[in-house]
Amino acid sequence: MDLVPLTPSAEPMGRLIMRTQVFLILIFLLNFNVQAREDAPLDPPYPHKMGLKRDLGFESLRRLRPASNSEKVIGIQTSVKAQISRGTCSMFSATAILESKLISIKGLPITLDLSEEWLEYIAVRGKTSDGGNSPTNFSLLREHGIPDEIDMPYIGDAWSSLSSSGLIFERCGHLSSHKLTSCLLTHWDPDFLYMSENELQQKSPEFFAARAMANAFRDSSIHTSDESVYVSSESEAKKHLEDGTPIILDIDFYYGAWNHRIAPTIGVKRNMASWYRGIVGYPEVGSVDLKNSTDEPAGHSFVVVGYDDKKVIETEVLMTDGSKKKFKHVGVYYFKNSWGTDGFGKKFTLNGKSYPGYGLITQDYAHEYGAFFNLPLR
Repeated sequence: MDLVPLTPSAEPMGRLIMRTQVFLILIFLLNFNVQAREDAPLDPPYPHKMGLKRDLGFESLRRLRPASNSEKVIGIQTSVKAQISRGTCSMFSATAILESKLISIKGLPITLDLSEEWLEYIAVRGKTSDGGNSPTNFSLLREHGIPDEIDMPYIGDAWSSLSSSGLIFERCGHLSSHKLTSCLLTHWDPDFLYMSENELQQKSPEFFAARAMANAFRDSSIHTSDESVYVSSESEAKKHLEDGTPIILDIDFYYGAWNHRIAPTIGVKRNMASWYRGIVGYPEVGSVDLKNSTDEPAGHSFVVVGYDDKKVIETEVLMTDGSKKKFKHVGVYYFKNSWGTDGFGKKFTLNGKSYPGYGLITQDYAHEYGAFFNLPLR
């Protein structure tokens, strides 16, 4: 692995001091991130078609083990992070799978920490609404690279309006119209990405340095193959996991199946025990969840680390006729989430070991309402 760091001469004056200041801010943000957060923010609905092809006859599935080694894949995951109040889950899943691929393929340390703030910026800059999706995020990472978290720390607060002072005004106060909206969403001026080096160094030495680090990291470490990012079948998804390769699941969101904080607003009582254990059920036919979740359509994205075809999830679901019915689903996927470690999945365990911030979702839900993606890094 040949990393290409910036030379001291290429860095702006005061870079060391600035990095130290940013590091102190980062420590604060990281401490804040691990606190319990009930925000559990979501993406807008995804543009790609949901639903995974089930292999005819399941011949290819019969050649697979009934369960993958999920703990092995967890072993190449960086720490669970928290989106806090922003709808940036697809940025977190794309960054997380890139980190794990760089750890397993390039031999980078498990402490690797890349900037979700940067990916949010390059994915949403110039837009007036938030949200992303995995194929687009992968393409942007190949094009623009990504710096370390310390070079562009994640800010968990969603900026909704321009303040008269402080960081929001400093970053966005000179903008108006759609550029101001974009800056509030991404926390940075949308013109910075393609601004000349001389002008950018004058306007924002911090962004200048982060952009340079992103480009250097792209050139040294982000090399992808021609393999498609789309996972087209159940057997392909499980083959990746059996081989020790994590994949991403972008999925239509049903609040009751997740026991999400919004569930009560659509008439579904939360099961907090399942929430803390990271258990995600299924939007049952005839349920209030299936009927009412579409009133507030959303999506969620996360890193899948394994499967177990024999694991059973049992749920009790409120139906539209007012009755409660019990359901059983056989087969789950295990996943790394991005809602921190003290809320969803706080009590998640696998083979008797605790992995806070992880979860498990029924394969029926994942196959019917989700789309899987692989990052073909080499």
